[in-house]
Amino acid sequence: MIWKGVRMEGVSCVILAGGKGRRMGGEKAFVPLRGLPLFEHVYRVCGDLFEEIIIVTNDPDRFTSYRAIILKDLIPGIGPLGGLYTGLLTAKNEYCFCAACDLPFLRKELIRYLLSQREGYDAVIPSAPDGLHPLLAVYSKGALREMMRVIEDGKPKVSNVLSRLKVRLCTAEEMAPYDPSLISLFNVNDIEDLRRAEELMKGEDIRWNP
Repeated sequence: MIWKGVRMEGVSCVILAGGKGRRMGGEKAFVPLRGLPLFEHVYRVCGDLFEEIIIVTNDPDRFTSYRAIILKDLIPGIGPLGGLYTGLLTAKNEYCFCAACDLPFLRKELIRYLLSQREGYDAVIPSAPDGLHPLLAVYSKGALREMMRVIEDGKPKVSNVLSRLKVRLCTAEEMAPYDPSLISLFNVNDIEDLRRAEELMKGEDIRWNP
């Protein structure tokens, strides 16, 4: 199934840009990759798809030039779960596509496919050979209560939330028509990943498998 190049209606987008980038030597969102901040590779794809974009960050002033709602993490110091909770709580729509800021190869067709599977679920999560990818996923506001419960329990990990939700896992095989090499799942955690991303961007035919 191929979708037309139009924006997704009734869905918000949350970009998590709070990583400190200790392994990158600087704030991860603004580490340069092929002439653009790492974050902007994600933002440009999402900006084409969504009317409402929410950026959750520890440094709002650095994002004021972008068309987005800029938020500070409501529950700082607990990692990505605090950012997910903040964005999902603020979003005007029931569902959000949520992505970390370090995913420079996001494919629009894969995003649309994940969103097409959301009905009746609290979350839609890619499941690849290297594991689950809950920071490139779809969440409903129905997940907020369980997010807060694990935060209050002192176990603020996204994995602890997923075990409490109705989750639709999307396998590598079913995602392949929309992203054959699953390059969307490639995230830049350190300098070595950044070098690999530079290499992948040099060629027109991007090939990578998790």
